[in-house]
Amino acid sequence: MLRSWLVGLVLATTAVCVSAQVYEWRDEQGRRIYGDMPPVGVDARLVRGATPARTPDPDAASAAAER
Repeated sequence: MLRSWLVGLVLATTAVCVSAQVYEWRDEQGRRIYGDMPPVGVDARLVRGATPARTPDPDAASAAAER
């Protein structure tokens, strides 16, 4: 019981972390910088293709944990 609850908690936390947005901007030296929170006053753009990972099926995760 505790093990399946813990697996569910870990999967839910991972899904939230993975869904962060990624931005791109350039610093004073012209280097390309990537991050989840661009500095204030910087011309940043949301990077295309930064899609969240697929959330695993909870039933499949439970079955894998039981093995």
